Amino acid sequence: MAQINLFSFKIPELIKWLGWVLLIVFFWLNGCSNNKETDNKDVVKTPEITNTLPTNTKVEHQIVEPNKMVAGKGQNLSNVVIVNNDKKLQQENAELQKRLQFYKEEIELLQDDFAYQDSVKQADSYRVATELKSFKSLFEDDNLKLSINGIIGANQVKEITPTYTIKSKTLDVPKKVTTFRLLTGGGIENSLQFDKAAFHAGLGFQNKKGNVLIGSFNTQNVVSFSYYHSLFQIKK
Repeated sequence: MAQINLFSFKIPELIKWLGWVLLIVFFWLNGCSNNKETDNKDVVKTPEITNTLPTNTKVEHQIVEPNKMVAGKGQNLSNVVIVNNDKKLQQENAELQKRLQFYKEEIELLQDDFAYQDSVKQADSYRVATELKSFKSLFEDDNLKLSINGIIGANQVKEITPTYTIKSKTLDVPKKVTTFRLLTGGGIENSLQFDKAAFHAGLGFQNKKGNVLIGSFNTQNVVSFSYYHSLFQIKK
């Protein structure tokens, strides 16, 4: 700790003490530079969330026109123009048209077979085609699990119930670090003979590394500047 008596100064001594003060301030400011420690993040694990949405009984149905069906839309869109230079969209639509053509041929075979059946077999085929059925489809990526459950009756989707799960994630979150702290306080000091008691008060500045710069003044008209450097810290 450097101590300065304000009433016994000469110019050379003032310059010397000012130099020490500036050196202490320099070391303290240097401690404010970027902390290069790698342990500057907290690991946070988000909870897994599962929820089932209300069942939707209002399901729209349309007759499929393959040449007007756009990949990813799930409906007929006659006014959609497919951009020629979008290769990914072109590929998706080509695969969609291939699937739709297969479905169409499968239906035509069933219709032809139905036309040549007797009335008993036709009634049985009609019953199978229109009976109540359930279906379920699962989707999953890195963030979400999605289950689509539904009921088919009279050859139409009657209701759909989606259930989703938002997956748990482990995230690195930057820690909140104290970059500056202002401190104030005081104390009492004395000689070993207990004959020179003095009281002092001071103002301190702490940077994010824990280094502290303190300036104080006591009742003996002495100003002091102190610098405390953080040596190590214990984290829990």
